[in-house]
Amino acid sequence: MIDATILGMGVGQAERVATASEIRIHAQAVRDALADAGLHNPRIAEDGSVVVHSDVPSMVVLGRVTTQLHVIVGDHVRVFFDTTPAAARWATSPL
Repeated sequence: MIDATILGMGVGQAERVATASEIRIHAQAVRDALADAGLHNPRIAEDGSVVVHSDVPSMVVLGRVTTQLHVIVGDHVRVFFDTTPAAARWATSPL
């Protein structure tokens, strides 16, 4: 599992993080939101962390899409760029 606070997007104590199975229920809507934000090749880890590629990684874009995914899924969704050390190793399943 990745600590989301590394990216300055920590989850509040009371905020629940979505599981991989909960995210997969909304997979098409999640993929659409990621694509609309210019994020590609979404993969999901067993803990529900989503790893994406961006030609121009931006924390602003990541923050916005995380907020959109929270609305879609109903709980916080951890999203990381594939440039995050080790991210590509844990998130190997396509979303």
